[in-house]
Amino acid sequence: MPHIAFFVLPVPGHMNPSLGVAEELVARGHRVTYALPEAPEDIAGRAKRVGAEVVTYPMDQERFRAHMVPQQNSDEYTDKGEILRILQWLLEMTDETVEPLERSFREDRPDVIVNDPSSFWTGRILADRWGIPVIRSTPTYAANEHWSMQPDAE
Repeated sequence: MPHIAFFVLPVPGHMNPSLGVAEELVARGHRVTYALPEAPEDIAGRAKRVGAEVVTYPMDQERFRAHMVPQQNSDEYTDKGEILRILQWLLEMTDETVEPLERSFREDRPDVIVNDPSSFWTGRILADRWGIPVIRSTPTYAANEHWSMQPDAE
């Protein structure tokens, strides 16, 4: 039975769009695991309700909210300094989570990783180390054959 691991940003706008896919994968007999922070439990509970397993990593929730929860003042949120602070935080979270998550999956590596590029880059790094495929999950950018904001976002 294939094992699929989801590495998504632990907020509803990134987590919720993946849940229907995860639920369908479980219904088809696949094993699904989400890599999520130790708290908040409501995010992990959403994954468990669709039949997924959860492996956790430590995360400073206050710092997460300060850096990643959308700012009310869009000028501040799109300021170059703010974007650099977010990227620095993402880099630090990647550094802090690679080893714990590699240990968590050591005895039960996934066959494929679904990685949200707006999240930190741990899923991509582990997939490269393990030589397994990565599926890019981009839940927040609407796109079709006529319009996409994806190139601007990258």
